[in-house]
Amino acid sequence: MLAQLRRAFLGLLAVPVGVLALSPYIMRVETHTVDTPPLWACAVIPVAAAGALLLARRLPAALPVRAGQGGSRLSASESFRAGLFLRFALTEGVVLLGLPLAMAADSFLPMALSFCLGYPLVLWTGIPTRSTIEQIRARLEADGVSSGLWASLLAPYPKAGSGADPRSSLSLQSGRTRPERKAGPMGTYVISGAASGIGAATAALLRGQGHTVVTVDLKDADVVADLSTARGREDAVAGVRARTGVVHGLVPCAGIAGLTGVDPELVVSVNYFGALALVKGLRAELEAAGGASAVLLSSNSVTCQPGWNADVAAACLRDDEDGARRAAASADAVEVYPATKAALAYWTRREAVKDEWAGAGIRLNAVAPGMIDTAMTEGLRRDPRLGVFADAYPSALGRPGRPEEVAATIAFLLSEASSLIVGTVVFVDGGTDAILHPMKPEGMRIGRLALGVMHRASAAATKLKALRGKR
Repeated sequence: MLAQLRRAFLGLLAVPVGVLALSPYIMRVETHTVDTPPLWACAVIPVAAAGALLLARRLPAALPVRAGQGGSRLSASESFRAGLFLRFALTEGVVLLGLPLAMAADSFLPMALSFCLGYPLVLWTGIPTRSTIEQIRARLEADGVSSGLWASLLAPYPKAGSGADPRSSLSLQSGRTRPERKAGPMGTYVISGAASGIGAATAALLRGQGHTVVTVDLKDADVVADLSTARGREDAVAGVRARTGVVHGLVPCAGIAGLTGVDPELVVSVNYFGALALVKGLRAELEAAGGASAVLLSSNSVTCQPGWNADVAAACLRDDEDGARRAAASADAVEVYPATKAALAYWTRREAVKDEWAGAGIRLNAVAPGMIDTAMTEGLRRDPRLGVFADAYPSALGRPGRPEEVAATIAFLLSEASSLIVGTVVFVDGGTDAILHPMKPEGMRIGRLALGVMHRASAAATKLKALRGKR
């Protein structure tokens, strides 16, 4: 669909060039003279260009939504095409305005001026480039409704005689009604922290299966972004959207180990809020797949490491990043790491069954790896205080895990073979948790009432610590 639109607009770009090329002949025939034009003939053009620019950037309007979950919504594709053609008409009108002004003023200068001002406007606002489409998508979603515009534009246009309505895949979906997943096993997957460790192993496995993988990391990635900051998270989501409008699977692998000397506040921002920023930010693209999966990275340290900071986990689950960072500031990173991983596990179980996720065809699950041979584990072994504990946890297999083993579990949870698995935390730790807790994983079992009490108690404790700090 997008390719056809771009070809059409590239053809229309030839119109003002042709008019400019013919205008000297038209001027000779009609006026016979080329004099210095009056001021009004040139002043009209910048005014028209400014007006066209202001109006073009306001098009199209946000999509109206009827009341009720099942109400119909205006087709996103129709709004996009209408807005794009109006943008093109307004800006190309500035170019064509120069011809009558040149003829009225008996001068070629207004035509040249209108071309110099108008043609860049056509290229900037009227052509369906990535930035233009992203601007229009933002306007369509001004009321918070997902338009699925990128998915619509990247979907193949139905062939003639197929009986399919070409607009059906481009319209907004409501309630539990969603587009059918395209035939074929290949999909597009987004993985953060893909430059090393479990993320790199997962990316390699999915690519080996023929899937498209979009990687996000601080370096050596398709999208380079810092997930510890709000701006970096926005850049990461925008970067992924610029590459694909449909996401079949998401694995937020980026994380920081709780080692000696590591900033505990940074652990909070990257491990929990950085991960969920991707999951929440790409929800529309996941829904557009018509059946998608996100696998979050928890850890068996939640159940196997005693004494982790419950205040941090509670603040994370309140979506209070400042509060979580304040709570983490008074603790060591080794206590904060499992707290962030516990919060991810709790969030996955709490949110996975809701209409906005499972009801929209998006399955949420998590894996809880144990001791895995990665660069993070090597850092733990070298830690002057914590290194002695690196290999202290038991394993039924008598060895650490390999990143490829965790990647295989993640790939299964991403696939349609796991279609009935929702809100589950899968331990991938060689039996460590089962050895330590043969009956149940203790850290994962917290009732709703207990969690609510923990939220309130930790919030009060965080405020008290903040008041003491001021003194």
